[in-house]
Amino acid sequence: MNKFITGTNHLYDFISLSPDDFERFCEWIVDYSGEYKRVEPYGGTSDGQRDILGFTDSESLHLYQCKRYTKIAFGDFKKELDGITQHIENGGYQRPDRIVFVIACSISARAKDKTKEYANILGLPIPEFWERRILDRKIKQAPEVSKEFFQRNHLSLFGSEPKPCVDTDSQITYSTDGYRFTVINHGDISAIDCKWSLLGFKFEYEGTTPAFSLAPGGSPKSLRLALTGSFMGLDPIKELRLHFEYRDNRGNWYYSERMLNTELVKSKSFYIIKPETGDFIFPKPLFKYALLKIDTIPSGRVQNRWEVNFSYKEKTYILTVNISPRGIRIYGPSQEDHESVIQELSKNKITQMIENGKLKDEVTFKVECFNTDNYEIVKQMRDSIK
Repeated sequence: MNKFITGTNHLYDFISLSPDDFERFCEWIVDYSGEYKRVEPYGGTSDGQRDILGFTDSESLHLYQCKRYTKIAFGDFKKELDGITQHIENGGYQRPDRIVFVIACSISARAKDKTKEYANILGLPIPEFWERRILDRKIKQAPEVSKEFFQRNHLSLFGSEPKPCVDTDSQITYSTDGYRFTVINHGDISAIDCKWSLLGFKFEYEGTTPAFSLAPGGSPKSLRLALTGSFMGLDPIKELRLHFEYRDNRGNWYYSERMLNTELVKSKSFYIIKPETGDFIFPKPLFKYALLKIDTIPSGRVQNRWEVNFSYKEKTYILTVNISPRGIRIYGPSQEDHESVIQELSKNKITQMIENGKLKDEVTFKVECFNTDNYEIVKQMRDSIK
């Protein structure tokens, strides 16, 4: 059994809930805690940054904000804290004694630290973060909540329809000819035409294994990553992850990903690579589009506009991508680096547009929290795509 995602250790996929159901789920979890004499939901377009309020026996006010995001960054938390401060100053409600952010995804340590620092500057309580792993523990301690939101109408952890689900099945091992690992299908139906790759910040490795199929719960498939143990040098690639693409027997394409943790051994001769427990992207629709070319658009002294041509369903589209000039200056002067970033941001944005059924012709990425680390700057722009 895969200790990372199967059986009782299988993390719930909270993104599979609708936005309304996620807020209602959060209300149930807060109420189920038994901490409050009353719980009041406020979610909506004019909620005043207070999706849920909990009142203790002593009338202490606890404020909960629910975010059904696939990615979240400090800028999102800053906006919420600014809103809370404004509503308190305007007399909308009393200063809360506790602030809890309930989030459907994982949160970086940097985002948590910066949010806590900012709350302290504003004179607000230091926020708590109920991210995906914490929510998973809470729902497993609340069978009534699990039944209501994840077992109604036979809703599975992978969504309402049977899906394949490809993931690593063991620790990745290293030998002189590269890394070896196995994958298995933990879904409900067969995964067909499976392909894989290793992805990271400014890094991509395409697996050379011919496309293969995996039956649900069948024998694992052995794979090899033909890279030497020192392929990262002394600087680990950031956000290293295994990426899988496959289809079902109805022709629907999916992708799933497993985040990887890297550790350089004492001799510095190779890296130990381990799948991260809990950090898994469950099967999501894979939209088959093609990036055709990326052209620069003359825009003055600082190059910060690009024209991205892509095709989808036999039609060609043009997406204009803008990056704030200050962000470009901080990121660095390399045109090659810029184009790799534009390609990554464009892929994420195009996927989101197709998923939402809204193909826009222009998008702008702004850098608000500056950092000399190029990775953090790119991550900030990428995380702005919700």
